[in-house]
Amino acid sequence: MLQTIINVLLFVIGIPAAILAAVQLDRQYLRPPSIQIYSKLAEVPHVPNMPVKYGGSTSFAPLREPHDMFERIQQSHPGFKLQYTKPIDESPPGTNTGIRMLLDNSLTFAEASRTLEPYEYDEANAQNFRLEQHQVAYDGIVFYVNRDLHLAKYPNTQLPGLTISTLKEILTGKITNWKDVGGPELEIVIVSRNPKYGGTPEFVKEKVMGGENFAKSVSFKDDTTESIRSVAKTPGGIGYATASEVCNQRTVHIYSLPIVKDAKQNFVPPCVEDKSTNYVNLNVFYNGDYPLTRPMFVIIKRDGGLNEKAGVAYVNMLLSNEGQKIIKGAGMVPIVDIDSNLLSQLWLPASVIILMGIGGIVAIILGIRLVIIRRSNPRE
Repeated sequence: MLQTIINVLLFVIGIPAAILAAVQLDRQYLRPPSIQIYSKLAEVPHVPNMPVKYGGSTSFAPLREPHDMFERIQQSHPGFKLQYTKPIDESPPGTNTGIRMLLDNSLTFAEASRTLEPYEYDEANAQNFRLEQHQVAYDGIVFYVNRDLHLAKYPNTQLPGLTISTLKEILTGKITNWKDVGGPELEIVIVSRNPKYGGTPEFVKEKVMGGENFAKSVSFKDDTTESIRSVAKTPGGIGYATASEVCNQRTVHIYSLPIVKDAKQNFVPPCVEDKSTNYVNLNVFYNGDYPLTRPMFVIIKRDGGLNEKAGVAYVNMLLSNEGQKIIKGAGMVPIVDIDSNLLSQLWLPASVIILMGIGGIVAIILGIRLVIIRRSNPRE
């Protein structure tokens, strides 16, 4: 009788165990490389040893600092050789350019500040691979002005911040002088990157300008660094860029404008400035107070080869707890709970999978034996 009960329990437990083992085996070893959450960069598996060409959104520039993400990746995976790659046709770098280079097989993966367009998916499918976007962070768009507009150089003026609707009127050329928004008698000089190449200008055009065109007087620059330097030396200058690039400025003197969606609300400062340092005001992004935020993506190529493995590995590194802490330190907003290690809860090690599989098979065999015995001895 006792043996019968044991056999029944093994049969009941064995089937789910075998199924779970098969699912885990399929996830970890049979399917294409998958996006998972790890604790440390060094724990990310299947990292290919190869030169990795990447490019795209300039909003990821803070992660390219040698003492942060790249140095840590090189320490954890020395054979994973990241190489930032500029367009060969000397086009300005940006999201649009990066995705184009990925489609043209000039990059291993691309970084983007917007989602993929339908035609980009179609073009990839026509080449027998798939594009896949993976969010790795949030970011905010910060408007900045020449610092003299904020300092006491212009007495009897006040520029506490701007509303989204006022920014729209400035960018579209309807407001052309700072005196019309509480500032000094000074012409507004708009500096922007070209929407043709970057995701950030596209975002501003859609979310701030309502799809309208930039004013004809706008001075277009090739990259964010050139834009910031131009505003810093231009009285009346105004520009915009990703929060991490604006708030972390140490050498160029600009002022980040507090903004608000509705004039009845309080202005929200995107940066924290004090005498010793400047940094991103992450709290206003975490709690949703800041009105101009957006997701940031890594675009990978599902081609069944090394490009796919490298792209998946890079995404897994950025999404690891260690990677998200680096992203936070660079002034971007992490999307993963960096205080918990979800890997141990979500994925089982290979040894456990094997033992579960063996146990499940044994339990099923014993269960079948029990059925045979019961049928041959119906009175038992």
